[in-house]
Amino acid sequence: MASAAAPVDEDVSPKETKQGGFRTMPCHLPLVEASNLLTNFNGTAAFTPVLGAIIADSFSGRYWAIAGGGALYLLGMLGLVVSALAPALRPTPCAAAITTPCERANGRAARHALPAAAPHGAGVRWHPARLLQVVVAAVKKRKEAVPEDAALLYQNKELDAPIAADGRLLHTDQLRQVPFLDRAAVLTADDVVAADSGQPDLWRLSTVHRVEELKSIARMLPLWAASITLIAAASHNFTFAIQQSRSMDRRLTPHFTIPPASMIIFTTLTMLVSLALYDRAFVPLARRVTGLKSGITYFQRMGAGFAVSVLGVAAGALVEARRRRVAADHGLVDDPNATVPMSVFWLVPQYALHGVSDALSTVGHMEFLYDQSPESMRSSAAALFWVAGSIGNYLGTVLVTVVQSATKGAWLQDNINRWRLDYYYWLVTFLLVLNLVYYIVCFHFYTVKIFEVDNAGDDVQRRGDGCEAVPESDKHAGSRN
Repeated sequence: MASAAAPVDEDVSPKETKQGGFRTMPCHLPLVEASNLLTNFNGTAAFTPVLGAIIADSFSGRYWAIAGGGALYLLGMLGLVVSALAPALRPTPCAAAITTPCERANGRAARHALPAAAPHGAGVRWHPARLLQVVVAAVKKRKEAVPEDAALLYQNKELDAPIAADGRLLHTDQLRQVPFLDRAAVLTADDVVAADSGQPDLWRLSTVHRVEELKSIARMLPLWAASITLIAAASHNFTFAIQQSRSMDRRLTPHFTIPPASMIIFTTLTMLVSLALYDRAFVPLARRVTGLKSGITYFQRMGAGFAVSVLGVAAGALVEARRRRVAADHGLVDDPNATVPMSVFWLVPQYALHGVSDALSTVGHMEFLYDQSPESMRSSAAALFWVAGSIGNYLGTVLVTVVQSATKGAWLQDNINRWRLDYYYWLVTFLLVLNLVYYIVCFHFYTVKIFEVDNAGDDVQRRGDGCEAVPESDKHAGSRN
């Protein structure tokens, strides 16, 4: 066992100074394990809307699914309160002696504190069969040649009418490197009779519109994946920031101390203020410059959010480096339970920047998924949004675990005054920069969907990128929407 006072060596083994956070945390879990537990929980919770959507569409309907999900959520929150208040659901306090092992939290509290997230996805509808039909038809015709003239591919307005109220998707060439998808719309001699009767075998012949639905989903995935990387890189930021705030001066008045977890209110407030300013101030101003009703495109909004997230994590790295210096200057390196004489409000910039990033990237991401997904599958975009959150949190667990293993625990040890969280933040900053570059490259090669609308009997092509121009009479309408 380690002695009570570890040497003041900057390169001391984490094993020698592990007691600090481990013994003082309410659940007596090591920092990395506790943080990974939370991100795994978030990843699981983010995926439950998908399960709720499947139940809603296949069995209960959306209203009963929302009611049931709301009841489960309420039970989960009550369980969370009970687990925090009931002594039987908390491990016993650690003994004063360092040599006495602490009782770690077991699964009792977790079983009582698992809120359901099903209500969020209860309106999602799934259309895997139609997409699967395109793939099967393309596989069956894998030896057929795709005509150079896209007009020779099979189209059927009447057949597509129920799933194309806004207009039929037109053929695109972006995915010609995978031309087997277009083969699903190739007419063969066996297809002519069935097609002429208006009842083609959809497992053998698909319309261009249905092929383009699958292409639209495929084109969206690389940009959608950029949000996964963002969530993965930032998934632990708030849990680690709570540990930072626990060690800092949190006195707001002589008789009131800010709870560490409450610092996230600055992210929430900043996000709400940013949304209001974006809608009421920025968009009207941007309209005059760009001529777009939305001010800027959701692609630009997502990119701006990714860029601000880089600044948020970099700010966290700078503040953590300063906090460690202050702790060292006051001889607190080996006293992880001491309060570092540095105001907790130094953390506000990183919290606020994350709020601005959420207001830009999260809303832009949802707009992108809704607008670029096929019309009949728009509600499924909500599922993609939650799936990204789920995958991102699980990948965040992998990231921290890899960092912990690669650094042998030196970066993320339980003694908060000896850990190198600033190094971890700089690593995350680097990953977010790479993610931003990846997003820009994917956007450069992205092709927006193009569809055909019937305008008084004339077929008119429209771009489905949400970039609706503002009429001249409205360009100077101030904040009017």
